[in-house]
Amino acid sequence: MMHALYNRLRLETGMTLARDAIDHAVRRRMREIGNGEPSAYALRALSDEQELSALIDQVVVPETWFFRDADAFAAATAFTAQLIRKGRRPVRLLSVPCATGEEPFSMAISLAEAGIAPDEAILDAIDVSRGAIERARRGVYYRNAFRTRDLAFRDTYFRRLDRGDHGHQAYELREEIRSAVRFRCASLFRLEETAQAEKYDIIFCRNLLIYFDEATQRNAAAKLRALLRDDGLLLSGYAETNAFIQFGFAAAPFPKAFALTKAASAPASGATATAAAARAIPPMRNARKHSSPPSSPPRPPRTPGELHAAPSSAKPHAGLEEGLRRARETADAGKHQEAEELYRQCLRTASDCAEAYFMLGLLLDQQRKDAAAAEHLRRAVYLDPDHYEALCHLALLAERDGDAAAARQLKQRADRVFQRQSGVRGKP
Repeated sequence: MMHALYNRLRLETGMTLARDAIDHAVRRRMREIGNGEPSAYALRALSDEQELSALIDQVVVPETWFFRDADAFAAATAFTAQLIRKGRRPVRLLSVPCATGEEPFSMAISLAEAGIAPDEAILDAIDVSRGAIERARRGVYYRNAFRTRDLAFRDTYFRRLDRGDHGHQAYELREEIRSAVRFRCASLFRLEETAQAEKYDIIFCRNLLIYFDEATQRNAAAKLRALLRDDGLLLSGYAETNAFIQFGFAAAPFPKAFALTKAASAPASGATATAAAARAIPPMRNARKHSSPPSSPPRPPRTPGELHAAPSSAKPHAGLEEGLRRARETADAGKHQEAEELYRQCLRTASDCAEAYFMLGLLLDQQRKDAAAAEHLRRAVYLDPDHYEALCHLALLAERDGDAAAARQLKQRADRVFQRQSGVRGKP
């Protein structure tokens, strides 16, 4: 009976769940409802949708907060504004899984801050946990939901309640933001993807693939490709970009946002991308770093023009900041060859600009010039050893080349950088 329950949980959630995690959740539910026999409880959960939902809530532990990885919301807001300027209304966005609502509500706040009207964007949010959806719809949050250093948005978009549960201070989201998101309980794998169904312009799917085995990752990526418009944007978690790129997506030139677009063609089932080995970079002993210490997450952008933070470079060379800005705007507009030349001009101005090397690495990677991409990414890391995005992309290239040991080391190094910069411990 427990084996049947395990299979049902995997079917409902799409997750490759560890047996001990399920057993722990079952024991906890048994204590809560006073049922002391595992097989009897398994039978109840299999026959009672409400109990199954309660068990799923125990197994699926959402870990999220408002404006987690703020650059993703800045990128999505700018991309939304760009589509609106081109005449697309409404722009359709999806958050999956949405957990208790912090992610889609962050997006709604970001759109409001940018002056995008409610009728210009549709925000859908889904999760397999009914309990999480119910909490999201209530729109009441506690201290753990606010972990960024800049909490100005909380003063603007939340009402401080007199008293929260268990004496903890609670904050209630304003009605106009709550009503901007349409929540429903569903699994990614059961979403409609017929030819008649509306596709999404932007999909947030962050920190989901980390729960899956390779076959389920492939299926999830295929599902997301079917739901995303051909010119749409996918925002992934920092640890998932490699898997998405392996299964039909390509890196998009939005620094620090972990953004992806559909690749020209999806890989064949079971296929793994391969590439030539990346060449080693000769050391540049006299190079200077053009990087500042990691900054705290920015508040939501007030205008689409605030997509990109100021470049990490200092300004020792006249015109470098302007050159980087022009190159980024050109890349974001999809003019990749022009952007590549503009970044090379930046390097002619400042040969030690880590940001220019990083962006050239992304652009070359999109052209499948793996060795050249690796060379530029390694130069970015040499100049800025804590360049998290460059480390992630180098890990991807190592995986493509079949060098699992190098990929693992790069991921571990990137994870340490992420933890230092975000102030969190362990995997997000």
